[in-house]
Amino acid sequence: MGSAFEPVHDLQLLQPANVLTAVWVEDGSIGDDLSWSELPDASSDWTAETYLETTVNDVHDVQLIEDEAGTPLAAWVEDGSIGDSLLFSTLSDGTWSN
Repeated sequence: MGSAFEPVHDLQLLQPANVLTAVWVEDGSIGDDLSWSELPDASSDWTAETYLETTVNDVHDVQLIEDEAGTPLAAWVEDGSIGDSLLFSTLSDGTWSN
């Protein structure tokens, strides 16, 4: 998770339906990237790291939960020039909504 050159923080793990989902923040040179990957059941390899959100702002306070149906939901705070924003996304069939 993450590259050798970008510090990682706010790692969150969730395991609904036998799939381990990870979401984390990578400190970028301009802003932060919110990344994610999955470890499918009976697999020893993580899926390729994918960006859930890329921004020129700082991202923090990441939370990863599941709803009543077992759908992963990620929420995070993004610092903005006017104020902070609370953002969220749900995961369905390998794609995060925004």
